[in-house]
Amino acid sequence: MADILVVDDEAKMRHILSIMLGLKGHRVDEAGDGVAALERVREKRYDLLIVDLKMPRMDGLTFMRHAQELDPTYPVIFITAFGSVESAVEAMSHGAVDYLTKPFEEHRILLSVEKALKVSRIM
Repeated sequence: MADILVVDDEAKMRHILSIMLGLKGHRVDEAGDGVAALERVREKRYDLLIVDLKMPRMDGLTFMRHAQELDPTYPVIFITAFGSVESAVEAMSHGAVDYLTKPFEEHRILLSVEKALKVSRIM
């Protein structure tokens, strides 16, 4: 299936997403913040990035900008517990393919992942 990087400072959220995506046949790597995630994307090309908006050391938007400097076609789904209209607009205007607020239902994240992967394949 696809190589997906899950970036979230909450280990429990990374673990849950890894299990959900793994059961769908995806290969999942994890990073606890934007700095660690940037190291990952420098080493490996991912089909999709699922990124928390607020994290220590480097927030999700800053990470996305750095990742897209390496590859402008990276599809990014943002997840956040601190959702607002302003942050959603900012994320989408910088190229995110979706923006989900925590907690989210399993079918919603899986639908978003499939949509993003279709867009990625077209690109």
